[in-house]
Amino acid sequence: MTHARVFGAVLILACAGCGTPAVPPALQYATVSGQVFDSATNAGIPSAIVTVNGVQSATSDGDGFFKIVNVPNGPVDWSASAGVLYNQQGGSITLTPGQTYTLNIPLTHV
Repeated sequence: MTHARVFGAVLILACAGCGTPAVPPALQYATVSGQVFDSATNAGIPSAIVTVNGVQSATSDGDGFFKIVNVPNGPVDWSASAGVLYNQQGGSITLTPGQTYTLNIPLTHV
């Protein structure tokens, strides 16, 4: 393949992504992060599932920390669960573009 053909192919591929973006720029999103912990002991709860808007979710690490990126701004419903040993918890927050919201979630042992 000649250099002109390679250049033309690269140019076509580069232009294929031009136009109106299907996804808004990163600053149109927010991040939700924090820790899920036992309300009695303050110990982080590993493998807890935190969900926002019923769609995006993250599983907490060994110390109970989680992070969910690219969350649309505006009102957000969230929930957290950690199996059958803890009561589920939920609530609502409002996010602004580019914000990192810290959500620390105490769960009560059943």
